[in-house]
Amino acid sequence: MEQKKEKLAIITEDGHEGIQKLKDRKLTDLFSFDAITSVKQAESLPSSTDYTGAFIMTMGNKMTFTDARAIAEIVVEKSPKLRWVHTLTTGVDFLLSLKLSEAKHITFTNAKGAYTRPLAEFVLMTVLYFAKKMPVFMKQKREHKYEKHVTQLAHKAHVGIIGYGNVGRAVAKLLKDSLEAKIYAITNDPVSEEEKASLEFVGKTEDMDKMFPKVDYVVTILPLTPKTKGLINASTFKLMKPETIFMNIGRGPAVNEKDLIEALKKGTIAGAGLDVFEVEPLPQDSPLYDMDNVLLTPHSTDITDNMLDLSLDCFQTTLHNFLHNKPHFNKVNMEPVSYTHLTLPTTPYV
Repeated sequence: MEQKKEKLAIITEDGHEGIQKLKDRKLTDLFSFDAITSVKQAESLPSSTDYTGAFIMTMGNKMTFTDARAIAEIVVEKSPKLRWVHTLTTGVDFLLSLKLSEAKHITFTNAKGAYTRPLAEFVLMTVLYFAKKMPVFMKQKREHKYEKHVTQLAHKAHVGIIGYGNVGRAVAKLLKDSLEAKIYAITNDPVSEEEKASLEFVGKTEDMDKMFPKVDYVVTILPLTPKTKGLINASTFKLMKPETIFMNIGRGPAVNEKDLIEALKKGTIAGAGLDVFEVEPLPQDSPLYDMDNVLLTPHSTDITDNMLDLSLDCFQTTLHNFLHNKPHFNKVNMEPVSYTHLTLPTTPYV
């Protein structure tokens, strides 16, 4: 007798190309599924479904993250056999609701590791952008000026990384390989003695004040939680050197944007490379647009031409673990918090 397949609820916008890619990979031979494309469709599901897993396959384009969360809540409520929920993104802050965090029988996983390289490349670009005085030269080009300036060597740059997880380690590796950078890490997670030996400094969040005087670049790669919201603020910037270039490639609300703008205006820090913001899209009247010492990209650093394939690679591995009852390398800790305590993005992110 043929073994009954697992059944997944795929929460996605109508016509998402990911469905066809799943078929092309023959992954849909391994499970049956329903594509749920709206809250209304989710509400019309029977009171007790036979879904054992769910895949939230959206980047917040046609389907908003608010709708994706609402659908997930309905699916969880109506699916007593549900054991696993996976997201196409690495960020899961849009799922932080009491209903989902209280579903302790469900394992939540994300696309951990899928986007580390493009994020690391953004950091490398930002280091070189400011070291080579590109803001000055670009301004001169607009003004038709031809003046020489002394630039800096990025070789052996001292870089502090706040949030030394998967992405942080990818940033460290790329900077070491390309620039022989000296890496200082802030993490509340354990770091092996072997890894510590390759770093200049390892500390916890409360040790940031010890790191700032030693680094020229600070990279923030924090998730959005009640503990990290606004963690980087005026008091933090005052501890940094005036030459510091600050970068944020984690979550925008981890940084108090008003305090950042003041620090940039007053010269408390020298510049910033930003891919994420407190409110997205960044309001048109934001002073950040007009600041020559700011490199700004619209939360698109990891939107590469192969990003969907990278994320589906992760899903494929996680699906295999789910089907064979193996441990998940990308399990997410869903903190019991109401999403109303957080400022959630309304635009695509990973």
